[in-house]
Amino acid sequence: MTFAEDASHRQKVQDENFALMQLTQPIKMSLGVTADGKTETYEPEFGNVTDTGDDTGTIADTVDSRVDSDNDIQDVIDASRCATLFETEVTRVLECFSFSPFAKERVVHHLQDEFSFSRSQLSAMQVSIAEAESVSRLDEECVDHVLGKDQQWMLDYKARKAASNMALFLVDLLEDPDFEEEVTGVHASPGLANVLNQSLSIFDDVCDSTSDDIGFVATEACTAHIDMEKFVEEGLMTRTCSKLESSALLEHHRSRSQREHHRAKLVHLFHAQGNSLGLHYQHHLRHGRHERHIGNLIAQVVLRSSFTAKQQELLAHVERGLPMTVDCEVSNGKGDHQRSLMLQIPSYKEYIDCLCSGKQFRVVCEARLLSKMSDVHAAVHQRHKELLEEQRQHQTPSRELRDEGLEQDRSTMRCLPRRTGCLPSSVSSSSCLRQDSWELSLLARAYHP
Repeated sequence: MTFAEDASHRQKVQDENFALMQLTQPIKMSLGVTADGKTETYEPEFGNVTDTGDDTGTIADTVDSRVDSDNDIQDVIDASRCATLFETEVTRVLECFSFSPFAKERVVHHLQDEFSFSRSQLSAMQVSIAEAESVSRLDEECVDHVLGKDQQWMLDYKARKAASNMALFLVDLLEDPDFEEEVTGVHASPGLANVLNQSLSIFDDVCDSTSDDIGFVATEACTAHIDMEKFVEEGLMTRTCSKLESSALLEHHRSRSQREHHRAKLVHLFHAQGNSLGLHYQHHLRHGRHERHIGNLIAQVVLRSSFTAKQQELLAHVERGLPMTVDCEVSNGKGDHQRSLMLQIPSYKEYIDCLCSGKQFRVVCEARLLSKMSDVHAAVHQRHKELLEEQRQHQTPSRELRDEGLEQDRSTMRCLPRRTGCLPSSVSSSSCLRQDSWELSLLARAYHP
């Protein structure tokens, strides 16, 4: 490089350094003096008009305004996304209801007749449940976009109340054999059917089917097998459209699960090729059929059986620790309910005496009662009819109720006709038929011939 070239190069570097230094400082152009004596300047690099008096504009002001604008746009996007998620989930739950027993015309008419619930009220309850289920699946930020705090509380209240009513309606249908076709599948449990099949296939090997003589002694492995712990682990299915419904049905689910577990044990003891009890029970579990059918079938097999020593010992193990379901003092006339309407039915009185005597296995007492249920059913409906007539004769006129300011919602005052008697969850004993009437009608429905 020549000296001339070197001098030219140094000058070029100096010019570039000077330009860079200028760029690192605010560039202000005077725009003159304002009326209050302050100098107004313009910063072309950042595009702000600033007042050099008390406040000085900075790049942060511009950045904040742009961030606010971006946040507004993002809020709109998030609100739209949350609304879409909410509506999608609501639609999913409502579609589930469209395949439930409540979508069937016969069930809708039943709810109108028995509970005075219209189709529109049923739909409104389903919407409340669907909306609450949808909100439960959204994150907290989305919930705030979709609902306010007050709306969340009200929606939760309405949905829980609706789920409680829907559960009550479903249990009513599940316990009524007239609606078996409509509710088949609610408790369908293919997994339980498979567990039962596997357990039955090895039962004879585990419990030594050749040891039916007087000397039979159940081994620990045999009693463990008959306890069917795998059956409990698999669990009964209860198909619902929301978590709220499942929670409301928890007590029903628990009680039915216990009954199915007990039946599974009995099926092991009484299943034989000649009665195909095991195959029938598998079909019952797989399709979730009404309990009446399998209960009657087990009762028939029990009454025809001559218990072997093996069956007696294992049955004693199965029934050991079962809670007593009746008050034995009632049958002896010592209890507070000695005038119970149930005891006025001879067949039912015999059932209580059988249980309380301790001379028979419980399954035998229950089988005998089931074999006489046609007589019990006739007696129940006759007495129920008398109680309804008695209530009509002593019912307080609605005008007097209004005059005394005691008129209440008719849906909580009335007695349900024909099969259901009083509704204990919402009707007090003083505002409807006595509790005995409800027990009688439930018994009639559970064992309708």
